[in-house]
Amino acid sequence: MAKTTELEAVNEILMMAGISEVPDIGASTLLNVDEANQALNILRRTSREIQSAGLHCNSEVDVTLSPNGSFEIVVPADVLQINISQSRHPNVTFRGDKLYNVTEHSFTVFTADVKCDIVYQLDYEDLPEHVRRLVNIKAGRIFVLRYLRDTELWQALGLEEQTAGTAFFNAESDTSSFNMLDGFPSNQFLNRSPTYTN
Repeated sequence: MAKTTELEAVNEILMMAGISEVPDIGASTLLNVDEANQALNILRRTSREIQSAGLHCNSEVDVTLSPNGSFEIVVPADVLQINISQSRHPNVTFRGDKLYNVTEHSFTVFTADVKCDIVYQLDYEDLPEHVRRLVNIKAGRIFVLRYLRDTELWQALGLEEQTAGTAFFNAESDTSSFNMLDGFPSNQFLNRSPTYTN
């Protein structure tokens, strides 16, 4: 089965609010271009919010970050969260877009690699379908509430979000091999090592 595209997701959000579909999000001549852009922005913000929790599809363990020629370790722009092992790197934290040594009070003291657990932000098209579905429904509810201010429709769509949420958690359980207490990202709220959000 073909996965939902970002354009299809935007059109689904518009349809939830009773607004006609668009053939192209970037078409400036459309009457409802503003609504389409609002729907797209909400879709992307909702995707970021859901991904920030750390999913099976966007979490990686023991990622090696290496210093550059200035002895800085720059964190990639698509990193949402980074978990630095305090047993291996007790003085290292995450500030701005770089790692920071709190003992030396400096960004420019790294002479060796640092191992991290990382949650990445994926583009919508790179997400599994169960994640896309939850993002779509949640974003649609937000759009309906903000654009129409229709609380009854918002509540009715809550049932769809519950269904999508159940499918989401079931799929995450099926695809993830991580133990609920030992594995990353499931342990992010139990892990004693600090997690830094970008």
